[in-house]
Amino acid sequence: MSLLVTTQPRRRLSPWWTSAAARDRQRLIPPWMAVGLGVLVAGGLALTFPYRSLESRIARETRAVDPLRIEYLRLWLRARPEEHGLRMLLARQLAEIGDYAGARAELRALPRDAEPQAAARIALLEVDIGLREAYALPPDDPRRARLFAELRAQLDAMTRMAWPASMETELAERAAQAGAFDAAAFWHERLLARDAQLSANAWEAAARRMAALGASELAARLYFRAQSVATRRDDKRRLFVAALRTLEGAGLYDTALAAAEVQLGVLGNDTATLEFLTRFALAANRPDIAQRYATRLLRLSLAPAAIAAWLARFAAPVPGEWLALLDEPRLVRAQADDAQPGERLPEPKLPFDDRIYTLSYEVFLANRNLKDALAVARSAVRQAPGSAAWRLRLARVADWTGNAALALEQWHAYARLTDDEAAWREVRTRAPQVFDYARWAEALQRELRRRPDDLDTLRNLVQALELLGEPDRAIALLERHRSGPHRREVLSLLADLAERTGDDALRRATLQALVREDAGNVGYAMRLAAAEVQRGDKAAAFAALASVAAGASAQDEHFWDAYAELARQTGREREAIRAYRRLIESGEAEERHYTALSELLERHDPREAAALAAQAYLRFGNPYLARRTLYLHQRAGDKAGTRAFLARLTDAQRSALARDAHFLHQRALFEFADGRPAAALADARAALRLEPDNAEFRALVVWALVALRDAPALRAILREWAGIAADEGELWAPFAAGWLALHEPAQALRYLRLKIKTSNDPLWWLNYADALDQMGEADAAWRVRRHAWLALRSTAQAADDERLREAETRRVALAQAFAPSDAARARMFALLRRHRDEGGADAAARDAALGYWIGRGAAEIAQAWLLAAHANTLERPAWARLSVALANDDRAELDALLDTVADWLPAADRIEAAQRAGRVAVAQTLAFDRLALQPANDDLHRRLVALTTAAPSYAGFGWNDLRQRPLRERAWIVDGVGNVSQRLQIGLAVHDIARESTDAAQLVDVPATERLQSLWARYEIAGNGELRAQLTSRDGFGTGVGFVLQGERDIAPRLRLGLRLGFDDLATDNALLRIGGRRDTAGATAYSRLSQREFAAASFEANRYASLDGGAVGRGRIARIEAGHLVRTEYPDLTLRATAADLRYSPQAGLDARLAALLPPAARALATNAALLPASTTQFGVGVALGDSARRVHSRAWRPWAAAALLHDRTTGANTEWQLGIGGSVLGADRLEFTAAGGSTRGAEAAPYRQLGVRYRWLF
Repeated sequence: MSLLVTTQPRRRLSPWWTSAAARDRQRLIPPWMAVGLGVLVAGGLALTFPYRSLESRIARETRAVDPLRIEYLRLWLRARPEEHGLRMLLARQLAEIGDYAGARAELRALPRDAEPQAAARIALLEVDIGLREAYALPPDDPRRARLFAELRAQLDAMTRMAWPASMETELAERAAQAGAFDAAAFWHERLLARDAQLSANAWEAAARRMAALGASELAARLYFRAQSVATRRDDKRRLFVAALRTLEGAGLYDTALAAAEVQLGVLGNDTATLEFLTRFALAANRPDIAQRYATRLLRLSLAPAAIAAWLARFAAPVPGEWLALLDEPRLVRAQADDAQPGERLPEPKLPFDDRIYTLSYEVFLANRNLKDALAVARSAVRQAPGSAAWRLRLARVADWTGNAALALEQWHAYARLTDDEAAWREVRTRAPQVFDYARWAEALQRELRRRPDDLDTLRNLVQALELLGEPDRAIALLERHRSGPHRREVLSLLADLAERTGDDALRRATLQALVREDAGNVGYAMRLAAAEVQRGDKAAAFAALASVAAGASAQDEHFWDAYAELARQTGREREAIRAYRRLIESGEAEERHYTALSELLERHDPREAAALAAQAYLRFGNPYLARRTLYLHQRAGDKAGTRAFLARLTDAQRSALARDAHFLHQRALFEFADGRPAAALADARAALRLEPDNAEFRALVVWALVALRDAPALRAILREWAGIAADEGELWAPFAAGWLALHEPAQALRYLRLKIKTSNDPLWWLNYADALDQMGEADAAWRVRRHAWLALRSTAQAADDERLREAETRRVALAQAFAPSDAARARMFALLRRHRDEGGADAAARDAALGYWIGRGAAEIAQAWLLAAHANTLERPAWARLSVALANDDRAELDALLDTVADWLPAADRIEAAQRAGRVAVAQTLAFDRLALQPANDDLHRRLVALTTAAPSYAGFGWNDLRQRPLRERAWIVDGVGNVSQRLQIGLAVHDIARESTDAAQLVDVPATERLQSLWARYEIAGNGELRAQLTSRDGFGTGVGFVLQGERDIAPRLRLGLRLGFDDLATDNALLRIGGRRDTAGATAYSRLSQREFAAASFEANRYASLDGGAVGRGRIARIEAGHLVRTEYPDLTLRATAADLRYSPQAGLDARLAALLPPAARALATNAALLPASTTQFGVGVALGDSARRVHSRAWRPWAAAALLHDRTTGANTEWQLGIGGSVLGADRLEFTAAGGSTRGAEAAPYRQLGVRYRWLF
């Protein structure tokens, strides 16, 4: 067998679940797809057969409770007691069948240490069991109340425990069911605070529960929360209204309205909501809030208008009911704006809804918002024009808003709609008030048809037709009623209408018919007279009045008034006087009748006119009548009557008249004429206090001050009123008089020029000449005076001897007379001529002038003063006293005049008197002040120069910087001057000078500093000369003391000579000599004022130069001449000068070693003394100076000056020099100066230079 069996290789067998062909098999799907299909299948099975716990399945299957299932649960729990959920389910089902004890037993079997969620559900289930048990008992069962009390306590305790959020809703519901108010409120507040995500129904149910418990505010909040969750607008509105109703039920109206504004939200555009809110606010007595909602409600009405405008913009079809909304585009724009407090609502365009419109109207009225109520009513009327109710509403609200025209329009429309008599009466009343004469006429025509014989209606209709511009209709109407029962009244109306329409013929015919029918009617006669006056026939008018005068009674004052006026106008003064007397005698006369009669009597008997004016004043108390009484007494020359009238016044009347400015002025004029200027001044000032701007009162004050010679008060008044005097003609005369009295002609000339332009009286020319004379313009004054006196002579030639004798014999009486005339004027001029020719007393001339002009106001008093002033100018007794005192050098008399009448002395004489009396400071001040006032007065100018050339005492300091190659000097200066006596003056000066060389090729080894100290004395010689001595010590390059003596004296009226001697004096000819040189000098000067504007001067000096060590350097002589012309003498004065100078220097042989040390070594070797002296030369020049006087004269104002010159030097050729400066007062009694100078040469030094300086002096 073994031979038969062939040995084969052994094969390894695979497991049964494998196959040899596995490696070769193809896959149908990839692995990931297989996994995905498996997941899908598993998900589908899970959805089809979801997993439920046993508890959920049993609960689902045992919704209907039956004993079998309860037993099943008990058996199950015996087998598996750990199923706590099933035990709770069992307890719930036991409670449902009423086995509350078994239910509680099951709950007690549950473990108390369960998780929080389970413990919470156990506690909640205990509450549910208790609620079921309590509600199962009858209401009257005591156990029920006990159970509820226990439940409430349990629920209150549960509020202090932590609960899952998901169970708070159930807790809130259980608390509400148990009546646990605090717990229910707590859990509902928790729900609101947590913003629990509940449905609108759940929130609404909660709100109802809390409302049932009486928690109105919380219930409202829950409603509002439900509103916010709700999605449908109707639900939101319902919940919103429920919330407000809940608060309304609790009486919380304010809270409800405030909450409504916050919670309104999208309902703000809901018409039903806004209407509810409007009514709700009205019910809450808050019309202001109701108005706001009503405004929003009406604004919503504009939405259709906006849509209509949008459709129209794109040419889309617009609904017919919206077309009317396009007529007011501004309302379309306004609809987008929110209503603001106080904003006025535009007229709504809502298609008319009587309910909404009525509500809005009532709201606006309740809130007293009449304008918006008006807008609503107007819109309603426009859309429902046939609505009588809305017409009436619009009429009333238009009336309340003051829109009378609109009110009338609506009353008229209402009257037409209803034919209501009251409405037509409103139209008749209102139409004339708004000038709507057409409606007035319509209403009157209706009334006249109803009552054709009513005269008032006829009269009003005539007026309405006339105002409508239809007088013809009115005339025709009156003609139709002419034969009626009121014929005379109708004719009177017709006459008036004819007068107004200009139909004079109809008017006169009608009035004549009336006069014929009623001959004794004064009124018709007066109207006919008025018609004749308008026609221009005053005689016929007077005849019409005269025809009924016999029957006129004394009580017909208007008739007698017209009669008197026509009599006066037609030249029948007797009839006029008779008529006025009859009026006065009847006791019915008015004030104007007294005045008119007084004016008629004034020309014939001014005394009776004055008495009548006094009687009228005592009766009526009008201050004008008192003024007129004074005027008439003064016109009649009855001073006794004036005094008697003033004495008769009571204290009350005097007090009242003291408040009447014009009475005070009239009384002041009387007092002035009576020789009592002080009393006149008091009354004039009192009048001016009452009327501060009255120029006539101001003028009288000035005249009184002039008469009293009260210079300080007069000067103060003139300065105070200077700003207004130029524009007030009444003040020209007194101001000219005042300034002339104060001897300030420059001020007076201003007003005199104004016055002579408006007056040709020679007296004004004479005073104008006096003012010019005082100003120093003698030639012009002579020409003016000659013209004036020629005019006076021609006037005198026109006067006869009788007038001259009368003026002479009655000059005192004329001073008291108060009735001037042309004859009196001629006598006055004759008197002036006689006093001029015969040298009579000036008092008589003054009395004559006062007698002529007194009592005629400011201008007349001006004439009186001017005459008196001119007489003083001719004789001047005070001036005579002053002239004698000056001639005799009587110091006592001069002092007396200066102390008593100084202000009334001429300025020049007063200055001279002060100077003679030793009052130099007073003289200087007077001269300065007067020259400021009269800058053209050459005499004052000369006096001031003479007074101020004697330098005043002062203390000062200065600084100077001079730079001229090869040297620069900077100096500080302190100086002072004191007046030891009127003639002796002593001064001291210290100069600290810092020097440095600016060119080492010319100057070396310059000492850095040098101090100069000077002491000098000046003595005045007899007022026309002076002597001056000076000592100067120096310490710098060397030391030394110099002495200078010089003097000047006037040897002729226009010639002044001077001499000068100096020993070891400062040498300033060049830089080397300024540093280390000195000189002995002798010189002379001469100055001549050839005329007022030309002058000439010459000087010569001889010098001997030496160094400070005494070494001789050389000699020099300098001769100068100068001539000039003053183009202008007053500042800014202008001077032209021409100069010539010859400068000669001769050196001493050799070289002074001391001065040579200042030369550079290279120049020193070959130098001689010639190098130390300036070069000889000859110079010619011309120059101009502007404002040069400002350097010498103290001025309070800052005044600049400048000078420039062109020089020709024989050595260096053409050169220039210039100088600028400004000086003035800083504090008043001081002077500060700034100067700058420069040029191409300076004296004998041919090198450019620049100089700056500052100087300050305190004058004392």
